[in-house]
Amino acid sequence: MKTTAFPILLHKLRDSTINNYEIGYSQLNTLSLANYSETYFSGQNGVDTLAVTVVLNNSSDGVAHNHNNSPDRLHNFSAEDIYKLAYYWSISKINNLSTFSYTVITDSTSYILMIDDPAAFISFAQSWFNSQAHFDFFKIHLYRNYHYGEQGNSIAEDEKTFLSALQAPPLNGAGLKLFRGNAGMNSFTPIKVSSTGQVVTNPCN
Repeated sequence: MKTTAFPILLHKLRDSTINNYEIGYSQLNTLSLANYSETYFSGQNGVDTLAVTVVLNNSSDGVAHNHNNSPDRLHNFSAEDIYKLAYYWSISKINNLSTFSYTVITDSTSYILMIDDPAAFISFAQSWFNSQAHFDFFKIHLYRNYHYGEQGNSIAEDEKTFLSALQAPPLNGAGLKLFRGNAGMNSFTPIKVSSTGQVVTNPCN
C-alpha cells in the first residue's frame, strides 16, 4: 500500500468491473517504491465472463484480479481462485510465500489473501488440489457445507461463510489470512470469525 502504483492498480480493477469480462495483473517488486511493475491480463469479452487467466511465466510477488458485475459473481474469492493460488505455488512461481499478495476486487468489495503460515499452506495445497476429486471436495466444503456464494447472500454473509469454511476442520485456516479493504481501498484489515461466530479483527503476528 506504500507504493504509488498498487493503490492505482486497485482502482483500475474496480473501474473495470463494469465490463463484461474480468481482468487481472501479475506483480513484481510489490514492496519496492522504485522497482514495482505489473503485467496485464484480460478475460475474453463476452466469453466465460467470470474468469481471467493470469499466467505466471516468471516468479511473482503478487496477483490481483477483479470479479465483474455479473449477477453470478462472488463478492470474495472463488474456489477456483484458491486453486490458482495453490497452482502458482506448485509451479514455483511465488517468490516469497510470506509476502505474496493475492487480491480480488469487485464494485463494492476488496480483499487480499496472504499466506500467514507457509507450512500449513503447503500442506493444504498438497492435500486439496492434487486431484480433481479433492478439488471437488473442496468446492463442496465451501459452497454446499458452508453455503458460501448462495443466491441472496449479503456481502457480510459471504464474508462470514468464506472465513468459516477456511477456518473449519479439515482446512483449519489453510495457512491463509484474509484482509478486508475499506471503501476507499487504502486500508486493509485482517479478519476472522471469532469463537462466538462474529467477524472480528485478526491481528498479525
